[in-house]
Amino acid sequence: MEQQRSTDRLEISSREGSQPAVVSQLVEKTARLAHENPVVSHHGSSPPPGRHGFPRLLRAAWWTSYAAAWCGALGLAALALLRIFYHDGTYLLTCINAFTFYAYLPAYVVLIWATRKRRWALAALSCFVALCHLVWVAADFTPARALEPSSAIGDVSPVIKVFYANVSAYNKEHLDLLAEVAREDPDVIVLVEYRRWWQVIVMSLPFAKKYHYGTGITQEFLGEMAVFSKLPITNVERHWPTGRQICLVDVQVGTEPLRLFCLHSPRPMQLSGHAYFEYWDETLPLVGAQRGPLVVVGDFNATQHSNVHRQLIAGGMRSAHVDRGSGYATSWPNWQFLAPPIRIDHALLSPEVECLSIREGEGRGSDHRPLIFDVRIRRKASSESGRDLKVSGRRAERS
Repeated sequence: MEQQRSTDRLEISSREGSQPAVVSQLVEKTARLAHENPVVSHHGSSPPPGRHGFPRLLRAAWWTSYAAAWCGALGLAALALLRIFYHDGTYLLTCINAFTFYAYLPAYVVLIWATRKRRWALAALSCFVALCHLVWVAADFTPARALEPSSAIGDVSPVIKVFYANVSAYNKEHLDLLAEVAREDPDVIVLVEYRRWWQVIVMSLPFAKKYHYGTGITQEFLGEMAVFSKLPITNVERHWPTGRQICLVDVQVGTEPLRLFCLHSPRPMQLSGHAYFEYWDETLPLVGAQRGPLVVVGDFNATQHSNVHRQLIAGGMRSAHVDRGSGYATSWPNWQFLAPPIRIDHALLSPEVECLSIREGEGRGSDHRPLIFDVRIRRKASSESGRDLKVSGRRAERS
């Protein structure tokens, strides 16, 4: 009996001695499971991520961002290559290129993100797009060309002030816009989207009495475009590419005529009456055929990033805005539409013409801001050479 009791005590003490080891094993196993499966802590919040990666949702968000960055960079790179090798090849590309300044800005964001994350292939692609963008917009931010003194360039003509505006055919604030013209008191006024009812109103206003020359005064008014001048107009020509009026007037500036080539291009859209490519196929050779001092002014419906503008500059014309260090200036939509501002109204100069200043007016009621600029003729720079403009339809030469 006594031996049995001794055996029972040994078994109980053995079990009691092993209990702490079992509890210790359970605690270790629970901790290991909690580390491998971090669901929710006893406080009700998610634990911090493990050292081997993000939680599932954060990982999915990261890969989504990475894929979006690649898609954006590839899309912008494709646009850049199309601009290089197929500049303004379609209406859509022409419209996208018009917003070049804004369209490629995401490339800089991708470049910074990819560099921080050490994704070097993505960084290289976005860097290529950013470099293309910098090259294309660089001219807009170049400083103004220094004006040579009259003694250095020889005899120069008097300075004339030109006021150009797309007045908008259905402008309800036409009197405010015409009051701006009267305040500026220019030597020459060029107006487009000008209808006959505009002519009636203009001729009834006091400031119009200062202008003794121009369409509707000494020349027949044919609509869409009007030129008024205090200086004698010695010649007027009209051309009608794709049914759109181009008005060429020779304004006598001192002893030499200055030719104003006034135009209003169709929009680069697949719309009735808007044959954009065909219009410029006819107009560019016409610009190239001009001789002597020339200013091409009007609503180009194309920005400085268009192939049309590129051909005109390559053919010897200069942008008055770039000459005066304001290539970044904008003229449309003048707060009339919800769109990023761009410049589709231009004044381009031949080598014989020098721009002293250019700025944008208010243009109340119109979706275009006026251009107000002062120019003069450098007589010793005058020549009879034409502009070397080459045109081959939508795929204009890029040599």
